[in-house]
Amino acid sequence: VFMRGNHEIRNAYSSGMPTLFDYGTDGETYHTIRRGDTYLVMLDCGEDKPDNTWVYYGLNDFDAFRKAQADFLEKTIATREYRKAKRHIVVHHIPLWFSNEEKDPGGASRFCRALWTDVLTKAKVDLGINGHTHRFEYYEPGQHANPYPTIIGGGPSLKSATMTVVEKRGKVLRVKAVNANGETVFEKTL
Repeated sequence: VFMRGNHEIRNAYSSGMPTLFDYGTDGETYHTIRRGDTYLVMLDCGEDKPDNTWVYYGLNDFDAFRKAQADFLEKTIATREYRKAKRHIVVHHIPLWFSNEEKDPGGASRFCRALWTDVLTKAKVDLGINGHTHRFEYYEPGQHANPYPTIIGGGPSLKSATMTVVEKRGKVLRVKAVNANGETVFEKTL
């Protein structure tokens, strides 16, 4: 599963990247995936800088893109398939809730949070998986006003890198973070 982040939007190969991955049936970078009785909602927070940042030359409209995803979320959680799923996981690069909002100078997390929180709260999410901050963190529900457990992957160096592993067997959902040495640095059963 690939979820683009802000660097995949603006890097040298960003225009060619969509050809390398299958997205949802409509080709959007936000989509859903069903595996057994687990339902994943993949969201795309867009760029972490405001749309009017000079380097974008007026070409970005992530505000409208995020609003479209709010509608997508409403429709998704109303489906029979979503409601019947036993577990629900939401994945997006920029966390909606985290301890260092300086890592979001453009306010993407605040904008997405304003648009998506009510829907995600109704959605009965079991786990949120994020990145972006370059620092591993795990939040229990309510720790930063987050309505569900949230795990944020580590940084880009081998010293701070983590890989998030999610395993569901029967009714048990287990999440863990593994560092570059293969050591488990965090594990939780949800």
